Amino acid sequence: MYRYFEDESGKGIIGLGTTVEKAFEEAGKAMFNIVTDTKKIKPEIKIELECSAEDEESLLIKWLNELLREAVVNGVVFSKIKIESMKNLRIKGWAKGNKFDKDIDIEPTYESVEIGKKNKYFFAQCIVKV
Repeated sequence: MYRYFEDESGKGIIGLGTTVEKAFEEAGKAMFNIVTDTKKIKPEIKIELECSAEDEESLLIKWLNELLREAVVNGVVFSKIKIESMKNLRIKGWAKGNKFDKDIDIEPTYESVEIGKKNKYFFAQCIVKV
């Protein structure tokens, strides 16, 4: 699941999950749901993804940017996102979506980036400029 919060510099996204991996997946879904209702996107095109970073906060931003880059390059929007492996600040996963003929004009930023655990859920959050 994911949530949004308002910020004067963009839209805040918060991915929530029972693991950090799930929180990162949900943050990706939240980012694409800003562009379109992802529940209406059939997950027919699968793209493999991989990224790494020097710390967990940077890993979240790099993951979101990698999802966004693949979406723009391939002209798709993603509705299903899965992290298969997240170790030593390296992510391997995939995203599924479908063709999308509109511009995807969003940008994840380091503003308000935070990863943690509150109660029983992990969260991954940042600001996305729209």
